[in-house]
Amino acid sequence: MKKIFHVGIFCLFLASYAQAQSISNNALPTNPNIESGAATITQSTNQLTINQSTDKLITNWSSFNIGKDATVQFNQPSSTSSALNRVNSNDPSYIFGSLKANGQVILINPSGVIFGQGARFDAGSFIASTLNLKSSDFLNNKYIFERDPNLQAGSIENNGSINAFTGGTVAFIAPQIVNNGSIATPSGTAALLSGDKVTLTLSGNRLISYSVDVGTLNSLIENKNIIKAEDGIVILSAKALSSIKKSVVNNSGIIEAKGITKEGGKVFLDGDIVINSGTINVSSSKNKGGNIQITGDELKITSSAKLIATGATDGGEILVGGSYQNLITTIKQAIKVIIEFGALLDASATENGNGGAIVVWSNIYRRESETYAHGTFISKGGENGGDGGLIETSGYFLNTDGAVVNASSALGNSGTWLLDPFDITIASTGNTGTAYSSTFVAGQTSTILASSIETSLNAGTNVSITTADGSITFTTGIAKTSNNNSSLTLSAYVNVALGANSITTSLGTLPLTITATTGSFTGSGNLSLNGGALSITQATAGTYSGIISGSGTTLTKAGAGALTLSGANTYSGGTTLTAGSILVGNAGSGSVGSITNSSVGTGTLTFNGGTISSDSSTARTINNPITYTGNVTFGDGTNNGALTFAAAEALGAATRTLTVNTTGGVTLSGIISSTGAYGIIKGGTGSLTLSGNNSYTGTTTINAGTLKLGATGDSTNTPLGTTGAGTVVASGATLDLAGYTLGTAEALSLAGTGSAGSNGALINSGSAATYSGLLTLTNSATIYSANNITLSNIGTITGSTFGLTLDGTATGSSLASIIGTGAGTLTKAGTGTWTLSGASTYTGLTTISDGTLKLGANGGATNTPLGTTGSGTTVSSNGTLDLAGYTLGTAEALTLNGTGRSSIGALMNSGSAATYSGLVTLGSASSII
Repeated sequence: MKKIFHVGIFCLFLASYAQAQSISNNALPTNPNIESGAATITQSTNQLTINQSTDKLITNWSSFNIGKDATVQFNQPSSTSSALNRVNSNDPSYIFGSLKANGQVILINPSGVIFGQGARFDAGSFIASTLNLKSSDFLNNKYIFERDPNLQAGSIENNGSINAFTGGTVAFIAPQIVNNGSIATPSGTAALLSGDKVTLTLSGNRLISYSVDVGTLNSLIENKNIIKAEDGIVILSAKALSSIKKSVVNNSGIIEAKGITKEGGKVFLDGDIVINSGTINVSSSKNKGGNIQITGDELKITSSAKLIATGATDGGEILVGGSYQNLITTIKQAIKVIIEFGALLDASATENGNGGAIVVWSNIYRRESETYAHGTFISKGGENGGDGGLIETSGYFLNTDGAVVNASSALGNSGTWLLDPFDITIASTGNTGTAYSSTFVAGQTSTILASSIETSLNAGTNVSITTADGSITFTTGIAKTSNNNSSLTLSAYVNVALGANSITTSLGTLPLTITATTGSFTGSGNLSLNGGALSITQATAGTYSGIISGSGTTLTKAGAGALTLSGANTYSGGTTLTAGSILVGNAGSGSVGSITNSSVGTGTLTFNGGTISSDSSTARTINNPITYTGNVTFGDGTNNGALTFAAAEALGAATRTLTVNTTGGVTLSGIISSTGAYGIIKGGTGSLTLSGNNSYTGTTTINAGTLKLGATGDSTNTPLGTTGAGTVVASGATLDLAGYTLGTAEALSLAGTGSAGSNGALINSGSAATYSGLLTLTNSATIYSANNITLSNIGTITGSTFGLTLDGTATGSSLASIIGTGAGTLTKAGTGTWTLSGASTYTGLTTISDGTLKLGANGGATNTPLGTTGSGTTVSSNGTLDLAGYTLGTAEALTLNGTGRSSIGALMNSGSAATYSGLVTLGSASSII
């Protein structure tokens, strides 16, 4: 930033001050003319007394000078009474003596006002201005100060002592204002306002609000000495007439708005260019620290500067260039901010409380924006308790080389250092461009020193690095070496690229949060977090091949993007999947099957959503226990390696949907339990095998694909859980007995013809199996026996009007149940044999379209294995009805077609002598054997 010299203004002040030396020691204001109100004015050699008898008084003077031995006394009706003094002169007012008033005094001199050394003002409030205030506005309590367009407004310089009573106001209003003296307004407001039009809102002596409505040429405010407003407010605000000539606010002195009886006060510095090399103190020894707000286009806090907002109970707030994350949009955003080496910004709690907020900000969305934060930033928690505070350093380009940042807490939680540039590289060496060289290029990537991050982490400060629209790239690692449990957050709008660099802690935990809002996290360096939690959120696919370690370290995966883990991870705290995908890679050295050192660690896998998949076509076995807190998808539809989960699984207090999208299938061989009457829902086209003695009591619902038994279970618990709620197979889904006979009589509801390629809603792809649970049809359904199925339950199959198809190639399948589906039909399909033995009550047609339907009982006088006599039985050309030695108790009408399967007859009797009493109709040439 350029050093700014205001030569013309400086010469003007010198000339005015030289002329003031000719003012006599006893000089007093001359030629009073009362325009409004009433007062008596008396004068002695060196004292002028104005006895004001009305609440408002307007007096016009030819001059208003006070020599060093002279005194002007205003005696006013009350402390809220006001006297407007307007000077009509080509000369400034020179004040070296004393002015006293018990109310408000306003002094207007367009030619300027100069308070010399030794000058002292004591009043309820005092306003000096070189802008005019209309009489009508004053009388109506409107304080609108505006430059006379026919005059060039002069300057105000204070070398004396200006004091307002408790709660009062001292305001200087002029294009140029310099304070070389002292201003004091306990519990009140000190305001130095530069512009051509300024509006104040007053309530008695108290300033309620202000606005600089119109800027001025050569706008300048300088404080070179001291301004004090204990428990109050200090304002330095300058506005330029145009963008060509910028307004300047320069504080090289001391500004104090300490909290004496309450929380610290407030200090506002606002201009196009603001330079602070002095001290601003809004601390409180009894309460919360106050607020410091420095705003403008270009801000510079020099090496000698101290901004103090400490508080006994809580730290205050220091805002330089904007608000936290620009959340308060009414606070102007800077374009360039420089905090020099050696500058101190402190918003700590000193006794028992939380650290405050320090924000150093330039507009992160403007390419020319620059923030140089090289100073010391402290926002510690109280020594006796409390959390660390918040420190933010942000800008499109950010340079924090040499910064000392501490938001720690001895007894509470760590505070946070937030770095928020546009695009960032974390490196071992710093930036090349600075604010003081010509090498700065707008829009360049910010480089943050890893050593600065490490120093803050080691001090007990959480570090959060975000990018407005770019990525976070590592060219070196980060190593935490202290026992403080601070955390690291990396949040990029695009990618987080770790590369081969590691993030480690040798003492204490290091929680690590990684977010890639529109991109992914990648890297091969190790993450050694010593028990710290790891969270990864990404929008697109990324691969991490490094090793995650730490006893008790957990991994949480969120975001839509797939995360491939292929390192020999040893973290033991468990893995939580809430969204997106985790692709389990090959973590064993050279192995291609079971993962020796799991890429998802050794702790519990918690599924709260998302997808877990093999990273290829290779089968993976995962030995982690599983907890379901949401629904999960197995397989991503692209990488089709089979997944086997070998440990116990807990559904928690909800029914969980398990979707399988891998052609390799998924096996859950651990015991699945629940904390209530909750079950599982099978989704997806892939195959899910359950082989544990599962204890969940809720319904097993198969909505899609195939659910396959992998064990028989025991007399209480089977792969389908307990018998509490049964199993439901929806249309388009399949239950595969796979050769296993369950140890319980699990109720089973069926619908449809099964999943693609399975041929049935209930099938048996293994050796002979028995299913003893009672069936219910929720729609027409098919049972297919590639191998023998024995359906042994003698209860009644319900499902009014729904048809049942018995299909398959096995020759020894049987159904003992009563088919009680009303007008529903029974169809025998496939080349195999099914035996019916229940006294069925269905009235629909029995069709033997292929293979053999075999009687297994006589039935009664009304109901037989072929149902009632309602619709009869039809044997198609490839079908066979085998009486098997049984004589039906009803005269079932029978239609025969052809010679039967393999010419064994459309009607045959493979058993002892049998009688068939129903009417036989030949639909075509047929054989009876």
